[in-house]
Amino acid sequence: MKSFIICAIINTGLIYPIVAYWVWGGGWLMARGFQDFAGCGVVHMVGGISAFVGAWILGPRYGFEKNSKDKKTWEEIQNDPSYKNMEKEFPGKEVEFRRWIKECAEKPYKINSVMDVAAGTLILWVGWFYFNGGSALTMYKARQNSVCRIVLNTIIGGGAGGITMMIFKPLIMRTGSKYNRYDFCSLCDGIVAGLISITASCNNIDVWAAFVIGVISCPVSIIGMVIIKTLGVDDPINAAALHTSNGIWGLIACGFFDITKGVIVSGNKNERDKFFGYQLCGIVVIGLWVFTLNCVVFFIMKKCGILRVPLVDEIVGLDISECG
Repeated sequence: MKSFIICAIINTGLIYPIVAYWVWGGGWLMARGFQDFAGCGVVHMVGGISAFVGAWILGPRYGFEKNSKDKKTWEEIQNDPSYKNMEKEFPGKEVEFRRWIKECAEKPYKINSVMDVAAGTLILWVGWFYFNGGSALTMYKARQNSVCRIVLNTIIGGGAGGITMMIFKPLIMRTGSKYNRYDFCSLCDGIVAGLISITASCNNIDVWAAFVIGVISCPVSIIGMVIIKTLGVDDPINAAALHTSNGIWGLIACGFFDITKGVIVSGNKNERDKFFGYQLCGIVVIGLWVFTLNCVVFFIMKKCGILRVPLVDEIVGLDISECG
C-alpha cells in the first residue's frame, strides 16, 4: 500500500502534470501543433508506461515466473519469514494453516468473474463518452467537431476494436479451443484498445477513419502483449500492453487521419509532414520522460524494501491479506 500511494503521488503530482502542460497548457508541444484531444498520450500512454516500469522492476507474481526454475519450492515457502509470521496468527492450527497455504500455492490461476469484467468494461465504455465528449468543453461547436461527432467516433472505435480482437486474438495468441471458441475477455480488451486509440483524434476525423483506427488497435495490442510477454514482464490484465501500445498508436493515427493536417487526408504536404513529425516527436519525448522518472521511483522503492508484498501474501491473494 505504501508503494501504491507513493507511485500515485509522484505520477499525479509530477509526471502527469508536466506532460499535460506540454500538450494542453500552452507548452512547447502545444505551440508546435501537437494533437492529443482527450489524452491518448497524456493519460493512457503515461499510465501504460508507468505500469510497465512498475511491473518490470517488481518482477512476476508467484506462479507466473518466466523461468519455472525461479519458482519458489514448498520448502522455500515454509522457510520464508512471511510464512512464519502468518503462522503465528493461527496458534494450535499449524496443520490446517500449512494445508491452506499449500492449496493456495498449487491452485491454478483462473479469472474470478467474467461478469465483473463485462460490467467494468461497460462502465468504462459509457464513461468514455463523457471523457471524450466532455473534453470539447462546450456543446456549441461546429458540427464537424461537435460532441455528437466525438461520441459517434468513440462508439465506432471501441466497437471495431472489440469485434476484431474477439476474432483474431484467440487465433494469434492460441487461447481459443472448441470449448472456448469465443474469448469474451478478448472482446473486452479490444473495446478498451479501440477506445484508447480513438481518444487523441475523435474530434477531428471522419467516421470511416474511426473504424480503421479501432480495427488496427487489435494487432497493435497483440504486438504489445507479445513484446511484454517476451520480456518476462507480468502484466495481469494487459494494462501496460493496451495503454502503452494504443496510446502510441492513437497519436500516430491522429497524424494519419486528422481532417485538417493528417498525412492521408490533408492536401498540404509541407504542413501534414510537419504535423506528423511533431506527433512522433511527442511520443518519444513523453515516453522518455515517463519511463525515466518511473524507473527512478520504482528502483528506490525496491531498494527500500517497500515495493513488493510478502511471499505468503502473494500466494493467498491481496484480497485476504490486505482487505481481510
